[in-house]
Amino acid sequence: MEFRPAHTAWQDVQTKGFRTFLKYHGHVSELFVNARDKQMLLGANSLTLQCRETDAPVRAQVQYFILPNACVGALARTLTIENTGNGVLDLEVLDGLPAIVPHGIGDWHLKCMIQTARAWMETVGGETGVPRYRVRASLEDSARVEPITGFAFGFSCVEEGKRLPVLWDPEAVFGQDTSFVHPHGFARMDLPELISAHQRCQNLFPCFFSGARLRLNPGEKKTVYTLLGHGKTGSGCGKLLEEAVSPEWFARKLEEAETMVDTLCAPIACDTADPRFDEYCKRTYLDNFLRGGKPVRLAGHTFHLYSRKHGDLERDYNYFSLTQEPLSQGNGNFRDVWQNRRCDVSFTPFVGGKNVADFYSLIQPDGYNPLVIKPDLVQSASGETMTPGQYVLRYGRQEGMARIAQGTVKADADFGEGYWTDHWSYGLDLIEDFLRIWPEREQELMQMELPWYRAQAQILPREKRYSVSGGELRQYHFLEERPGEKWCRDGYGNLVKATLLEKLVCMCAMKFAALDAWGCGIEMEGGRPGWYDALNGLPALFGSSVTDAMELLRHLRFLKASLRRYGGKVSLPEPHYMLLMRLKQSVEDIPEYTGNTVLVDFWNSSKSALEHCREEVYTQGAWDYADCQAEQLAEMLDAWANFLGQRLALCRGENGLMPTYCRYRVKMEQGTPSFEKCDMPLFLESSVRDMRLCESKQKRKELFEAVHRSELFDGKIGMYRVNQALDISELELGRAAAFTPGWLENGSIWLHMEYKYLLELLRGGLYEQFSETMRQAAIPFLDPAVYGRSTLENSSFLVSSMNPEKALHGRGYVARLSGSTAEFMSIWQIMMFGRKPFLRTESGVQINLQPCIPAYLIDEERTIRAAFMENSTVIYHFAECRDYFPGSYSIRIRSAVDVNAIRQGAATEIVADVS
Repeated sequence: MEFRPAHTAWQDVQTKGFRTFLKYHGHVSELFVNARDKQMLLGANSLTLQCRETDAPVRAQVQYFILPNACVGALARTLTIENTGNGVLDLEVLDGLPAIVPHGIGDWHLKCMIQTARAWMETVGGETGVPRYRVRASLEDSARVEPITGFAFGFSCVEEGKRLPVLWDPEAVFGQDTSFVHPHGFARMDLPELISAHQRCQNLFPCFFSGARLRLNPGEKKTVYTLLGHGKTGSGCGKLLEEAVSPEWFARKLEEAETMVDTLCAPIACDTADPRFDEYCKRTYLDNFLRGGKPVRLAGHTFHLYSRKHGDLERDYNYFSLTQEPLSQGNGNFRDVWQNRRCDVSFTPFVGGKNVADFYSLIQPDGYNPLVIKPDLVQSASGETMTPGQYVLRYGRQEGMARIAQGTVKADADFGEGYWTDHWSYGLDLIEDFLRIWPEREQELMQMELPWYRAQAQILPREKRYSVSGGELRQYHFLEERPGEKWCRDGYGNLVKATLLEKLVCMCAMKFAALDAWGCGIEMEGGRPGWYDALNGLPALFGSSVTDAMELLRHLRFLKASLRRYGGKVSLPEPHYMLLMRLKQSVEDIPEYTGNTVLVDFWNSSKSALEHCREEVYTQGAWDYADCQAEQLAEMLDAWANFLGQRLALCRGENGLMPTYCRYRVKMEQGTPSFEKCDMPLFLESSVRDMRLCESKQKRKELFEAVHRSELFDGKIGMYRVNQALDISELELGRAAAFTPGWLENGSIWLHMEYKYLLELLRGGLYEQFSETMRQAAIPFLDPAVYGRSTLENSSFLVSSMNPEKALHGRGYVARLSGSTAEFMSIWQIMMFGRKPFLRTESGVQINLQPCIPAYLIDEERTIRAAFMENSTVIYHFAECRDYFPGSYSIRIRSAVDVNAIRQGAATEIVADVS
């Protein structure tokens, strides 16, 4: 079927969706159109629709599920018809799709050139009951013309396993009614006559309808079983058709499909007092790996399967793809995938340092990274490079896996469309997740050698970025593309590498050099803002991100501690070493940086040093290296952290809240830029980052109260807005100002950011505040009538009370695969096991369970079960039904725990008494 965003798919489903026509006493009716008693049931991996017909004594049920564990991708559909009358019922049934997309037709041709594309289309094999739909050759206007070997297919059978005849020519079904409203052909002819009539096979957009004559006794049911799918080669479909496709086969596959979801979501399974919460946890985990990928071990390597770029039908602007092969992987955006893999190690410890290695390998010498994450590739011992699924398709599963086992896994990426300011800032979360489970392996992680990704676009120097508009400077020209080799190599063709520690030092130096003229925000020099893309005009206005500067401060503190823990020498590329030395001098040259003033000299000297560094890394394939003592570097980073901390402190408003963004009016006065700082609306993100930097619980509590008093808190629905609403007069800031207040990124409840805030309340020890806010703001606890959809699924945003339509307040829109899932999974981990479930001590690593369980998740049996480390289970027995927050209870584990065995996948049951 053609991909459409949800709202247009809903509009078209009446004509282009699955249709079932019944002929009863010569009268044709359509199931579900004029029916009564309609019901929709959602299973773990199935959809069931039920109705009772008004034009015939018929009760009908249709069930859909995705075909699991098969050599091709397919959708299974069963149609069950029951005779609810008192006499024998004779029916003719026509069931299927009015339009089925032939294999080889892409989305662009469907939308823009479908009439011409019919010249390539053909249907073959229809007379066998299994029509195959394809184009004869590639459609691209290119000198290379390639044959199309795959095809879409469909077939139906009845309960005896007998294959049904099929119609593939829409004119046979609908006659001249090209709107597909009424099946005139079916109404005009008996089914046998219709089936035997001539059907066109070329130059038409085909359909798929199977036909059956059914005789039903009173109370009797009969079922039509249909499978529609596609394969890249004919062999996959052939293998499927060789199987004993029967009612028993469909029932077995349905059970596989349903249990597969529970199996995939087992790492987050829990049993609390609230079954809605338990089920929501599983659905959130599922959605998380549908965007970030599910980590699996295959042939000795770790891969992430199922991932795709958002990939939900309500988000019409994100192009996503899934490889048509076993072990399927998809594309994704750097930030999104980085976020969604944040908790991989906590749920599946075998991931180890893979995510850290993959993403930090993609950090470029200029401090940025490519946008598009592509499927992992495997380079075999013979040199061929393919995805795991391609090995299986080419060599079969056994030999394909053997070649994968002997090969090397390689990350792959593309530049995409720009450099976002915040992408780098999520990396420390991955490092911390690794250390949460493997605290004794920090030195091993920091000394891991990684390649440098070669920048496919370079940041332009200031004189090329700036232009004058209305007497003020603007930045409109940010990048110049430089396609070529994807990895930095030396003169001998070898990959240029650095340790993780060295890459972090280089990256932080570049971000420190990118501080704005106030020294409190990181400039949007790459032409893109952070995750809040709707401020797309802010980079032109010398916009900077205060929240990324706050994250830089956290990185500096982490690096300083790491350098001092392990000491020794650090080897840095010469351009980056010189950058560090120049930045050290720039900070020392500031006479006073605690005053509320613009630091033009610092800004100018740091930018000049940064531009010089980038010029060298862009023009040189490899560099000389300079050694630094770890303690020398630690002192330098400590000075930078002190400088940045004081500059950030000057930004705090009278309301106690930090800004998220800065913008400046910039003019040239006698050859020197002058900066005037301009006010920006409040955003929730700054309080999220601020909460993490607060040095005491009391400070965090004061911050919570300040946020609660501000416009960021929506008192009517008890949730937190993403920002103060922007006014249409601020349109130069970006498209967000054009959105209605309370909708999308303009003052709505942006679930991802609200969950980030909830996580920081929990992580910061504000347990009472977290528990109360969680109960009123988390999706599983909402009223479905207000939310407007299932409370097992997240939304991109909820309409806030700023919106003029009062009836919409609290309703969720755009069910999505989003970062909210990653935040909730972090919340779940801390709630069930504490911030650091493993502690490194002098005697080794010990288990350290510190759950945070509110009373509303404890039932009268006072027991909670939670999956732990993928294959183990923790069972808590509580002394009474009350809140159990760290510091308010004692915990006793009944038997000794083998920490290493648990982390290495051994199935263990850990029973703990909590009182």
